Amino acid sequence: MKTILLILMSTFSLLCATQKIVVTTKELNSTTATLQRYEDSEKVGDAIKVNIGRSGMSYDKKEGDGNAPAGEFKLGNVYGYKQSAETKMPYIQISSDLICVDDSTHKEYNKIITIQDAKKIKSFEFMKRDDELYELLIEVKYNTKNTPKKGSCIFIHLQRDQNLPTAGCTSMSKENMNTLLKWLDPNKKPIFILK
Repeated sequence: MKTILLILMSTFSLLCATQKIVVTTKELNSTTATLQRYEDSEKVGDAIKVNIGRSGMSYDKKEGDGNAPAGEFKLGNVYGYKQSAETKMPYIQISSDLICVDDSTHKEYNKIITIQDAKKIKSFEFMKRDDELYELLIEVKYNTKNTPKKGSCIFIHLQRDQNLPTAGCTSMSKENMNTLLKWLDPNKKPIFILK
């Protein structure tokens, strides 16, 4: 009964979303896609080109498979290297000790924590990188039950270059990211859809 209630609440929350980020691909194995913003079912701005996983996308993602997870997901916090960002979304500055856990055997799997909290973690990635990939990113609330081997650390982040796929995230230019961040409003319950 509790599980059914949680599913109904999650479905209701997705239906209440008035802001939608919709990413569409031509084929499951496409590594580039088109992103269109919607508000109250109306298109907002022009469609933009984005990159997705090096293996395309999958409705049954596995850890390390290179696929971006297909489906509908809520958005979490915005993270960035600077002290603040021009967005209404909750923002967290990335410190040098912030990590995302991709060790599916660990209890903190698919969570962003500090390295001080990491005990016996076999695999993780530092959120503050040597490049600009995570200079600005949006957390995609994928695998929120932290199911082992279902995939972790899924973000919308800056692209390494045009037409370069990701490990499973969605990437775009800095200009497009800034436009997206200014538009997003947590009061409008934004969701991310990859199909």
